[in-house]
Amino acid sequence: MGPGKTITREQLSRALGREATYQAAEEIGKTLIRRFAAATGDRNPLYWDDRYAENSPYRGLPAPPTLIFELTYDLWAAITEDGLSREFEEWFGFDVNLQRAGNDYEMIRPVRPDDIITTRRKVVDVAEKKGRSGTFGFLTSEVTYTNQRGELLGVNRETLAIPLDED
Repeated sequence: MGPGKTITREQLSRALGREATYQAAEEIGKTLIRRFAAATGDRNPLYWDDRYAENSPYRGLPAPPTLIFELTYDLWAAITEDGLSREFEEWFGFDVNLQRAGNDYEMIRPVRPDDIITTRRKVVDVAEKKGRSGTFGFLTSEVTYTNQRGELLGVNRETLAIPLDED
């Protein structure tokens, strides 16, 4: 089950409507917010200076807007021997090697250091396309991010590409 793993058209169609929910084990914390800001080169004092953040319209330290979309915390931590996510296998119902093919982010409210994030992923569309390097299945999922108070933080409409069997 190496990197070139393909799926069948039947597996692709069965993925439609599948969903999974995962909750982080702990709060995001100021350290993660600052590490993310550092990694992305964001020197905005909102993420570095507690006093500045307290006096801002946010009334406290927010996370950079894309943090929840780019970090998966410990939600996808279980990795198979092939380097694939066990949670993706559980979510789809089959072992899969996939690539990101696009994302559309909608940011609803700021993420805070005390937030414990829950993600809910649901496959909302499947499609098939033939290209120069073969035929691919495309899974579009809607991923919602909420905090421990049930407040919607953001939505990611993500498209994943998977090589399809040509048979």
